[in-house]
Amino acid sequence: MEELAASAAKVGPDPHTDAGRAPMPNTPAPALNAALESHVEGSRLSETEKKTLSQMRAAVIEQGALEEDFDNPSLVRFLKARDWNVKKASKLFMNHLNWRQEFVPHGYIRDEDIPNELAAEKLYLQGFDKLGRPLSLTMVRKHDAAKRNLEEFQRLLVYGSDKAIARMPPGVEQFVGLLDLTGIGYKNMDTGALRFLFDFLQGFYPERLGFLIMLNAPSAFGMVWKVVSPFIHQKTRDKLVFCNHKTLVDKVVPKYFELDQVPVEYGGTGKLVRIQDQKFPGWPPELPAYVKRAQASGKGPDIDSPFA
Repeated sequence: MEELAASAAKVGPDPHTDAGRAPMPNTPAPALNAALESHVEGSRLSETEKKTLSQMRAAVIEQGALEEDFDNPSLVRFLKARDWNVKKASKLFMNHLNWRQEFVPHGYIRDEDIPNELAAEKLYLQGFDKLGRPLSLTMVRKHDAAKRNLEEFQRLLVYGSDKAIARMPPGVEQFVGLLDLTGIGYKNMDTGALRFLFDFLQGFYPERLGFLIMLNAPSAFGMVWKVVSPFIHQKTRDKLVFCNHKTLVDKVVPKYFELDQVPVEYGGTGKLVRIQDQKFPGWPPELPAYVKRAQASGKGPDIDSPFA
């Protein structure tokens, strides 16, 4: 692992040779180890944590949530994201719950809600890592900043995250990602979208990300990173791994994935699978409680209508 960490840490512009450019972050061995090997173990709570979890349940119910709107693993993730501070974690959870009811009124994003994003074929859902976490893969070179609609892009993030979560085996709480920056140019560099990606993961899907590999980041990407990185929490930064293709193929993939779970293009033996082509039991998901309540009251969306 130390050798892998050293290789990954060298990837990106050298601040001594790329004068005038924002250097990419170096990933030290401890952070890389944590990023690639950490996973949620929500069932292994100390007595103190169990007590805090009970306080969290009471806090969100007091703020208007119903017990059918959450489960213990969900609350644990929000508590971990805020260092087990009930006040901060319950506020984050209620923001998430209110946002989801407004932004995802059907309970999930449908293919027809994101036609342009799916047509770009930028998002793929592959196999699993050795801890059973689904692998989401994004080809940034297929993203056109000038053509994208931010709201549809936001829907794509919900669609991709929810579909990865629906594919998780029992007991697994996280997914992992690969952001392929190979061959990107200025038209692909989208500061607003990248910042929203991290705000989205931190605010609405806390502790869902196991690690994110940033592959082949070019020197020019450092300018975008300089703008975005100050808004990324340290816990999230510790899950980011910058590496080149050789390190990915020679060291990361063989150690953390079975080869048939990763596409040939990235060092495995599998095939690329567009996210819209990934079919499995559990998708579309069961309607969440807030949709069922809205339907029962006669205020729910028409499930057959366009996105509302």
